[in-house]
Amino acid sequence: MYKKIFVIIPFLLNAQNFNDIASHIQNSLKYKLAQKRVEILKERLKALKAKNYGSLDFNYNALHFFNQPVMKLTSKTPIAVASDGVHLVYKTFKSELPMSDKNHFTMSVVYSYPIFSGFAITNSIKKAEIELIKEKLNVKNTKRVLLLNAAQLYSLIFSLKSQLKALNAAKEALLSAKEKASALYKEGLINKSNLDEIDAKYYEVVADIANINSQKKVALNSLSYLVNEKISDIDDIGIVKKLKFTPDFQKRPDIKAIKEALKISSLDIKLAKSKLYPQIVFQVGIKKEGDNLIITQNDYQNIDKSYSAIAIKYNLFDGGEKKAQIESAKLAKLAL
Repeated sequence: MYKKIFVIIPFLLNAQNFNDIASHIQNSLKYKLAQKRVEILKERLKALKAKNYGSLDFNYNALHFFNQPVMKLTSKTPIAVASDGVHLVYKTFKSELPMSDKNHFTMSVVYSYPIFSGFAITNSIKKAEIELIKEKLNVKNTKRVLLLNAAQLYSLIFSLKSQLKALNAAKEALLSAKEKASALYKEGLINKSNLDEIDAKYYEVVADIANINSQKKVALNSLSYLVNEKISDIDDIGIVKKLKFTPDFQKRPDIKAIKEALKISSLDIKLAKSKLYPQIVFQVGIKKEGDNLIITQNDYQNIDKSYSAIAIKYNLFDGGEKKAQIESAKLAKLAL
C-alpha cells in the first residue's frame, strides 16, 4: 500500500522520498495518540504480571482511647448470718478491672500470595498481552489511514490547482475578448447583448476562481492539521508510472486487529467464568501490639501476634450476576 502512495505522490508535502512523508505522518497528533495508548497498555501489562509475585504490605496504627478500657465485674459476698441462724446475708459488690492502656499501637508486615484465582490472573495477563498486540497493529493502521487521507487531500489540492490554472487562463482570454468586444461595440459592429454576455462569462469565471481558492485553502488547512505541520502549498505531481498492485487484506493491520479482538473476547468469557471458582490466598504476617510507640510492652496480652494463614473465599449466591456476566461476554464476542 505504501509503495503505491509513494509512486503516485513523490513530492507530497515538499518531500522527496517516502521516509520524509512518513516522518510528517508520524508527527500527526492521531499517530502520537495511538502510540501513547500502546505505552499505557505496556504499563497495564506490567501491573498485571506483578500479581504473580504476591504483595507485601506494611501497616502501623496508633490509637488513643478517650476513656480507660475496663472490664466491669459484679459479685455477691456473704457479710452476715440471718436472724434464723441458718441463712446468710449477701451484699453485691461492683468492681472495674483495667483492660488496657489508653494508648494502643499495632504494627504488621503481611505477605499475601494468590494460590488460586480461578485462572483470573493468568487470563488477565493473556488478555493484556493481546490488547497490546492489537494496539500496536492499530498504530500501524493509523499510519496507513493517515497516509491514505494525506494522498486524498493532496490529490484534491492538485486537482484544484489544475482548475485554477485553467480558470486563470480562461479569465485572461475573456479579459482580452472583453476589450475587443468593447471596441467593436463602440464601432457599432456588435450588439450590447454580445458585450454583456462576455461580461457575464468573465465574472462567472472570477467567481469560480474565488470559490476554488477557498476550497484549496480549506484542503491545505486540513492537510496541515493531518500532519501537524503548516503546509502552504504543494509541488506538482510528476509522471505517474503504472504499477500492478494486488492488496493482501490478510496482512492489513486493521484486519489483524479484528482477529486479536476475537481472542480478547474469548478471554473475557474465561475471566467471567473465573468467578465460578473459589479464591485461595496464602498469607504470612509479622504482627505486634503494645501501648507505646516502639511496641515493647503490653500489660494485658501477648504483644506478638505473628501468623500464617490460608484464606478460601467462595460466593454461594449473587442473584445471577456471574451468569449474566458470562452471557454478556459471549454476546459481546458474537457482536464483533
